[in-house]
Amino acid sequence: LTLPGVPFIYYGEEIGMTGYKPDERLRTPMQWSGESRAGFSTAQPWYAVNADYRERNVAAQLEDEGSLLNHYRALIRVRSTYSALRTGSLAPVRSDDLYVHAYLRQDDERAFLVLHNLGDQPTADYGLSMRAGPLEPGTYRVRDLLGKAKGAALTAGDRGAFDGYLPFPSLEPNQSAVLLLD
Repeated sequence: LTLPGVPFIYYGEEIGMTGYKPDERLRTPMQWSGESRAGFSTAQPWYAVNADYRERNVAAQLEDEGSLLNHYRALIRVRSTYSALRTGSLAPVRSDDLYVHAYLRQDDERAFLVLHNLGDQPTADYGLSMRAGPLEPGTYRVRDLLGKAKGAALTAGDRGAFDGYLPFPSLEPNQSAVLLLD
């Protein structure tokens, strides 16, 4: 498993804007607010704004703690705070659920378990496992840096192995967690 490159956000993606092909028309004017022309301009824009601009815009999402924009902001804040999430080693973690993507990031200071339910259904059968990994044997307290919930302790055995680990009873659709392992 590799996640090469530097993450980037193509404008509008952070609020869930949609577009259509060809590429030059992939994104319509940025939806800054629910005002006329989505707050993009007082003049007529080159392309029409999306029909959903009154509901899906930066101003509305800044006010909504659970919005996609605020989720992106939290992810960026956490990644910027901890070097292991930027430059640490990366080790894949197996999941019993095809839609749950998980991996360990670790440097000399900290270790993190990162997981995402990429599916559109909640899941409780996503047990996480590693035959061997970078963790030292022992029990780790788990704290979700995205603030969703406190995770169950993780016990790593010989060679950092663990099997069937469930930090939460279930994962909601599109739920992400960045778990600091102390």
